[in-house]
Amino acid sequence: MPTAIKLDPHPVSKALALEIADFWDPSQEGVELEAERVSSEDGDGIGTTVYLTNPDVRWGQLRIQLDAHLPVAELERVLPKTSSWKEDVLLLVSVQCAAGKFRRAARLEPTSPGRWRGDVLIRRDEVRDNVRLVARLVRATEIVGDDELARRYGAYQGAVIAEAPVAVFVFEEKRRPEGALRIRWQDFRTSTNHWRNQHPADVFHLDPQGERPTLWLNERYEQLRAALKSRGERGGDAVIRHLANAIIAQTVWVQLFVVALADVEMGEDEGVIEQPGDPWKQAVLRKLLPRVFPEIPGDDRIGQAAMQLRSGELIGNLVSRLGTAVQDLVGTDTLIQKAIRAAETRGRSE
Repeated sequence: MPTAIKLDPHPVSKALALEIADFWDPSQEGVELEAERVSSEDGDGIGTTVYLTNPDVRWGQLRIQLDAHLPVAELERVLPKTSSWKEDVLLLVSVQCAAGKFRRAARLEPTSPGRWRGDVLIRRDEVRDNVRLVARLVRATEIVGDDELARRYGAYQGAVIAEAPVAVFVFEEKRRPEGALRIRWQDFRTSTNHWRNQHPADVFHLDPQGERPTLWLNERYEQLRAALKSRGERGGDAVIRHLANAIIAQTVWVQLFVVALADVEMGEDEGVIEQPGDPWKQAVLRKLLPRVFPEIPGDDRIGQAAMQLRSGELIGNLVSRLGTAVQDLVGTDTLIQKAIRAAETRGRSE
């Protein structure tokens, strides 16, 4: 697959950093907004993602305080000595929400060489999904009368001389997992769990042990987390969300079903002696067995499924039926159609 490489005609620093220093609702005094910050280490173009973690607190306005900084050595590398870091450059932050067609620019004011600070105000009715913040340092004036400097530096007004990784602000809604399944995020690279730590590239890991199974999602995939929390129906986030939901949900339901069915105790005459004791296992079987064996009376389904799981000849039939049943339960066809529509909409807008 061809790879696009951006070649700048003049020095551009990639060392610019944008930080979300603080945020609050100026329209509601005393309202506290809590958040979790996640930093990326994968070079995927995302610097920091901030997730609001107390969605029950309703905010009307959100003022985000931004700090940007560029090492002085980098500033001197992209800016000639004859230029002023106060007067000849501007630190601009583009604030965008594609789903709400929201776009706003914020100018940060210089506080010291290589440092800028400012804020941007967002109203709740202006955004529908994740907000992306893109910071760039640009020339505010043009270099004239010195052809040598003009050749060596970004000389024209508006020339980008430094860029920061994108910062993402996610307005996280309360999402209660269905049934007894717990959902947790963790960076597998630093996990104390031996299996997850030894498989740091896995996207997710289901731990079915205990009274409640836990689905662990890998926090290193920061863009995936932002996409799963998004609500828009077009663009890249929507495509990723629908496809990821289909893949993860199908796999997890299959795993839960197998674990639950394996806990069914069978007698010598292949009759069911005892059903699983854990409520979540019983719930999984009740959910899927009617879809796996719709032609078999209800009381006989669990015995048929348990027998086929233990049969070398019939397990293929069980697995095949289970694949179809899970697709029906998850609504895989609907998710794929939504992903296709989101991709088509994105393609028309580009």
